[in-house]
Amino acid sequence: MTDITVAGSNLYSFTITYTDTTGIDLTTLDSNDIRVTGGTGFDRLATFLNTTTTGNSVTATYQFAPPGGTWDRSDNGTYTLSLIADQVRDTTGQAVSGGELGNFTVNIPLPPGGNTPPPTNPPIDPPNNPPTNPPNNPPTPNPPAIYPNFDTCQLTTVPPVFPTAEPITDIRTGDFLLGDDNANRLDGRTQVSTIFAGFEGNDFLQGSPGGDWLFGNGGDDIVEGGMGDDSVFGGRDGDALRGNEGNDHLFGNFENDLLFGGGGDDLIFGNSGVDSIDGGIGNDLIFAGKEDDRAFGGDGGDVILGNIGNDCLHGQTGNDLLFGNTESDRLIGSDGNDTLYGGRDGDILFGDAGMDVLRGDRGDDTLTGGTGGDRFDFRIGDGNNFVTDFTDGVDIIGLRDGLTFAELTIVQVGNDTVITAAGLSIALQGVNIGIISEADFSAILL
Repeated sequence: MTDITVAGSNLYSFTITYTDTTGIDLTTLDSNDIRVTGGTGFDRLATFLNTTTTGNSVTATYQFAPPGGTWDRSDNGTYTLSLIADQVRDTTGQAVSGGELGNFTVNIPLPPGGNTPPPTNPPIDPPNNPPTNPPNNPPTPNPPAIYPNFDTCQLTTVPPVFPTAEPITDIRTGDFLLGDDNANRLDGRTQVSTIFAGFEGNDFLQGSPGGDWLFGNGGDDIVEGGMGDDSVFGGRDGDALRGNEGNDHLFGNFENDLLFGGGGDDLIFGNSGVDSIDGGIGNDLIFAGKEDDRAFGGDGGDVILGNIGNDCLHGQTGNDLLFGNTESDRLIGSDGNDTLYGGRDGDILFGDAGMDVLRGDRGDDTLTGGTGGDRFDFRIGDGNNFVTDFTDGVDIIGLRDGLTFAELTIVQVGNDTVITAAGLSIALQGVNIGIISEADFSAILL
């Protein structure tokens, strides 16, 4: 097996030699023979190409496409080739037993430069006006179960619990479910696509299998999308929203909200209030909002923006992109090759597992890469920074915006190596100046 150390190739080819004294039945060789597993959940059957026969030995050539179509850093890991049992047979019909055939590794190093710049400010407050229509009585849905607890993100707060709903009579007409100023319970699970409006009161709204619009409006509401691509609006008070399946849009609006994306690639806005957000499964885009929020990406490659407030952002599984923005934020990449931007004030960044890129940005920041070869990016004006776990020969210091190694002053201060330039100070905790050289630095072009 050939290891992968360079990005870009779009196919991986390999050969397997089968030998049997009676000969191999060539008609049993096909694209169901070999399974390839590994990396971050990769599982694929290899495509059979051709064979070469020498005596009683048959050499079969297979190939497969890498995750995402081409090899890159996000694919790093060990991959295993396994023969599927009872698939290949000899000329007497005897099946070849299955099992592991071998493995190869993908170890593509950190590129010398370039990261995606932070996006511009997102929209803040979506519309809040529901449609008006007369109603009738829908069937009573089951109360929602308690939702999974949030990771505490190294904070001492108690993880939130999704509330249950009380059965209340409601009214309905056609594809519109419309409550009143009391506590309503609206269920559209028998409809294809529905518009819901709770108005005042503490409402429970449950979406249909289609793409729904759900408006909690006034009161502390429980609002759940269905199986389709839903738009879910909490309203004026403290609401609990969940998109469930589909690519959903969730808007917390005002007060302290709980927002759960569920399955699919979701777009989530916390907006005002101290919000707790969990993207769930999928590649989610999360805007935490204006106050001290907690946001968790869940599974998949997520983008999370803290915006205003002292936020706690946790990428969790996948290759995530986290932006703290203003005030003092805590960013945790967790599993995967993550990119973390602290923002304008004093932040704490922790890459955790994987090959991460950490940039404190403005303010006095503390950066910890965690396991894997990480890159710590700096530029003039970035403030006083503290790197807790720099490993020579494994980690890299990235110099941005034209900053060069020649402009740096490097001195030993106690047990630490301190690197300075105009408006910039980097302290490498527990690192002796004798092991630091120009090879530990890389110019970042973007």
